[in-house]
Amino acid sequence: AEVFGARVQYGADSNHLRFDARHLRLPLPQANPLTAAMCAQMCGQLVERRRVRSGSSAIVRHYLGMPGSTPPDLATMARLMNTSERTLKRRLAAEGTTFRALLDEARKATADELLAEASLPLGEIALRLGFSDSSSFSQTFKRWHGVSPGQYRRQKQTP
Repeated sequence: AEVFGARVQYGADSNHLRFDARHLRLPLPQANPLTAAMCAQMCGQLVERRRVRSGSSAIVRHYLGMPGSTPPDLATMARLMNTSERTLKRRLAAEGTTFRALLDEARKATADELLAEASLPLGEIALRLGFSDSSSFSQTFKRWHGVSPGQYRRQKQTP
């Protein structure tokens, strides 16, 4: 089948849209620099109001709790929040927490959920949580729960 002159393939493993890269250099026909600047300013104000209303720790928790992705590090989190690492650390400290504490909290919750899935290997769980290897994950998990991830999984599976 063809749509807008392009061949459509149904049931494919992924979706792709391809076009010539030179199209990216073409000016947008309705572009207005004043409107773009105004929209950027309004977006900045909305982000700042949300940050003030919900607090930096709530926003960090939101990003750290996103399923299916490796948790961002401090530098990435600061970029996501459009601030510097130092400012993010200062805001979190003012709220009585640290990025490390929030990351541990999110990792622990995600680890508990993932260990409930008997089919997921421990190495895969470690990678999903952002640990460099299974050993680091196991040591941290023992600190959280007092037992190894394998023991925790077995305890949760036995009625």
